[in-house]
Amino acid sequence: AGLTAACEALEKGCNVTILEKNRNLGGNSSKATCGIAVPGSELQKASGIQDTGADLMAEGPAAQALIKIGTKDAEWLIDQSGVKDELTLRLTPGHGRTPRTLGSAEHFPGAVVTYAVLHQLDGISKAKPDRLKLITGAVVTRIVTKGSQVTGAEYQTESGSAVASGEVIIATGGFAGDSSPNSILAQVAPQFLSLPSTSDERNNGDGIRLGAEVGAATEKMNQVSIYPTAAVLPGQESEKFKIVLSDAICGAGGIMLNADGRRFVDELASAQVRSDAMMKGKAPFRLVISEQKSESVKWLCNFYASRNVMKKYGSAAALAAEMKCPAANLQDVGSGAVYVAVITPALYSCSGGLSVGFDESTSGKVLSRTGTAIAGLYAAGEACAAPYSGIFTISGIPLLHCIFTGRMAGAAAAKTLGASTVVESLSKIATSTVKATEVKKKPEEMAQDELLKYVKDLEAGGATTAPAAAAAPADTGVSLEEIAKHKTKADGWVILFGEVYDVSKWIPIHPGGEKAIEAYLGQDATEEWQMIHKPGTIEKNMQHLKKIGKVGGGGGGAAPVAGGGGGGDGIPVSEVEKHNKKEDAWIILFGEAIDVTKWIPIHPGGEQAIMAYLGKDATEEWQMIHKPGTVEKNLQHVKKMGKVAGGGAAAPPPAAAADDEAPAPEGNGGIPGVLGAFIFLLLNVAKIALKTVFFTGNFKFTLDNKNLQHVKKMGKVAGGGAAAPPPAAAADDEAPAPEGNGGIPGVLGAFIFLLLNVAKIALKTVFFTGNFKFTLDNNRKGTIRSAVFLVTFTLVHAAGNFSDMLGGPDEANGEGYMFDRLKWTGSLGGLWPNPSFSVIEEYLALGLLLHVSVALKRTWDISMNYTLGTGRWNMIISGLTTLAFLTKHLMDIRFYPNLQHTMIWAPKYLIAFDGLSQGHVFAEEPGQGLHVRVRDIYSREVEIFKDLNNVLFYTVCILVFVTHLCLGWKKLIPADAMQIPRDHQQMVIYMGWAAALAVGSCYISVPWFTFFSTPQIVEHVA
Repeated sequence: AGLTAACEALEKGCNVTILEKNRNLGGNSSKATCGIAVPGSELQKASGIQDTGADLMAEGPAAQALIKIGTKDAEWLIDQSGVKDELTLRLTPGHGRTPRTLGSAEHFPGAVVTYAVLHQLDGISKAKPDRLKLITGAVVTRIVTKGSQVTGAEYQTESGSAVASGEVIIATGGFAGDSSPNSILAQVAPQFLSLPSTSDERNNGDGIRLGAEVGAATEKMNQVSIYPTAAVLPGQESEKFKIVLSDAICGAGGIMLNADGRRFVDELASAQVRSDAMMKGKAPFRLVISEQKSESVKWLCNFYASRNVMKKYGSAAALAAEMKCPAANLQDVGSGAVYVAVITPALYSCSGGLSVGFDESTSGKVLSRTGTAIAGLYAAGEACAAPYSGIFTISGIPLLHCIFTGRMAGAAAAKTLGASTVVESLSKIATSTVKATEVKKKPEEMAQDELLKYVKDLEAGGATTAPAAAAAPADTGVSLEEIAKHKTKADGWVILFGEVYDVSKWIPIHPGGEKAIEAYLGQDATEEWQMIHKPGTIEKNMQHLKKIGKVGGGGGGAAPVAGGGGGGDGIPVSEVEKHNKKEDAWIILFGEAIDVTKWIPIHPGGEQAIMAYLGKDATEEWQMIHKPGTVEKNLQHVKKMGKVAGGGAAAPPPAAAADDEAPAPEGNGGIPGVLGAFIFLLLNVAKIALKTVFFTGNFKFTLDNKNLQHVKKMGKVAGGGAAAPPPAAAADDEAPAPEGNGGIPGVLGAFIFLLLNVAKIALKTVFFTGNFKFTLDNNRKGTIRSAVFLVTFTLVHAAGNFSDMLGGPDEANGEGYMFDRLKWTGSLGGLWPNPSFSVIEEYLALGLLLHVSVALKRTWDISMNYTLGTGRWNMIISGLTTLAFLTKHLMDIRFYPNLQHTMIWAPKYLIAFDGLSQGHVFAEEPGQGLHVRVRDIYSREVEIFKDLNNVLFYTVCILVFVTHLCLGWKKLIPADAMQIPRDHQQMVIYMGWAAALAVGSCYISVPWFTFFSTPQIVEHVA
């Protein structure tokens, strides 16, 4: 909507400033996967389709304007963007049997159109900045008014606060991406807070709030659209953000199935109708399309399958087998291979927002609470209320609404400024811009005034338009001039993280469409890349990319610092050293200077963790603490200033995080059916359980060397690669000793200061030197491996408890004695006498500590901003309840101080192997084995479980524990760390749930059996 408004205003001759709060433009429209509904389009007419959109216009006058005028607006924008040949007609839900949605044969149509428009605007802004300014990272803090007139917008950037004056168009999107407690969604539609969303955090309603602050009215705020086909990815069932599956799949013949494998709704109905049916139906739901029907959406299906959003099955029968439903239920699926995605309803878009006029006098203008237009203020897209809510949930209509209202707002603002007619078409502005930017003169060809300006630019250290021939290029990498030459689809280069990549092969298969890359050919695309791609994406796609080399002069597109030499040699270390204050802070990381001023106050490790390295090279310390990709993940808080002279290699592209395991194998691993599921479960559980505590990487313990102040580095060895950065001041560097005698002269002073400082240092000996460092991260490998180990122990323990219940006092007391016999193993081979616990109990405690610590860390880092209704807290709440119960249980029995003692006949070798056939595990028949004195645990259990309140308490807590097991198992099995072949994963989940129920039954049976049975008499001894 905002881009459309800008295009309209530019054509009318207006000067435009775009304030974008993120680092790059695009918004929700760039993620649109279905297309634009355009009834009566030229493409329809060329296909022989006569379509007036009468079914849509029946909604009312506003809908009639949307269809009649909006169709022309959409075709105008498509013409301006130059992507008409990339679009195709699609049949999509909500439009009956009439193909009227403009999609793209390959790539996502939203990205195709949006990035093509962005490319046009980017060219205009660079050649004619007086006509168009693109200011990114600009957060609007208030709308400026003078009386009742809006006169501009105040915004904040890294450089400080500023005001853009003129007419203001709000096109900030809706509010479906924010479900926090203080969100607009929580205020107007709290019933939707528990639903996932296809909108990201950018859609938080900030523009609506700004409009309301100056008296704007809002309407239909509770009307939030639900989208039926949001993808549920394996292992990410509880994630709040969901990926949208294109409605074009339904239009091509995809069908929606419930948990029983039956169709339950017309797939060509509107999104609201389909979502309502899902709310009443039986989950989980699936979207299925046969390979035969998928020809028109083949790119989409293959793309989704490559990202594990969809899964390909050999036949409908194979799908039915996994769903555990009769194959006859899937008769509508068709024959041959099928693509399948698990889907769920999710928040999608908002048809409520700021009140905007749609008649001739108030068209595009924001209305006040009294119904009059607010002078100087306009709104478009999801930021404004749609007066045609009845059709807003039909596929392609939200995007048409954005274009229609965007152009309407742009035209209204231009008209207020006296610009009512087109002065120059956008395509002509763009064409003249390209020519202007391509004309370069050598110094000898310049006129006198041009030459004077060129010389002044050189003296000021600024960039010039003089060609590279004017000066010999430094041999430090690929020059920006050379990179700029490679800007065609057939020969396309981009800069990413200071490295140059040839992306020519990737352009045709790029998931976001060709235009998404072509807009940045010959330029630095790092910022846009950061916003969209996860760390590790470069590595995953290297088969489609070619690394050309490092950017000359430091790359990254960073501007040279004053006096800092932003050219071939980079920024001198002496320049970095000047920026050593909290309000002006630089550090060196991987050979690059990074401005961390904005990050210091919010650094998770505290301010001092960064300030200790200001003006210095912090690479070694950084690598020890942070995962690869941390700089890139925090680029909104830091700023890359450029390469440091002699600073070594540029930062490598971020590697995959340490907890990224290899993906689980496809198929069934060569062993089909239940047998395969069981074998792979046993193999991988055993492997992970053995690596539980010490191989997860969550706990890091390091010992540093503080003696580098006593050695001297003489320099870099020729041909030896990048030198390690000089060490920063060590953490154990104390302040220099005081001068003089400290105010106490002579022997007395010497003796007093000796005693004081010896005492002080002795008290700080072990834990305050800084040599030992301990860190805890939220790597989920810690929870995965500890969970597998704890589940394994739980199965054995539950079976043991059940055996004790059936075997009577000797079995119960014999199990306790078995652990007592193993206490000697807890002293690490005899390092101290009489240990209190066995190595099994110690390892179990460490596993539990790891599991709880990492779970709490992950909850703090990931789930703190989510409400209870989102389901993100289910695991931690049930887990903490279980932990509290376990603590009480241990205090009741294991650590109970007043246990009495009795005599039993214990097995000679821990387990009564010769008595297993008679049901004896931990005790022998009288006269066999060892006659020993043991703790009477049995009588203590009888004492506890003869109290009904205790029995009920244990029962409830065990049920919570079983719930925790089931929730965790469902998340655990699809994880790459488990390596369960994908075809077996659902079966393994069912196996785990069955085991959890068995464990719960064993545990619950003990207190209830004890409560109802007659206890046996136990003879106690001293």
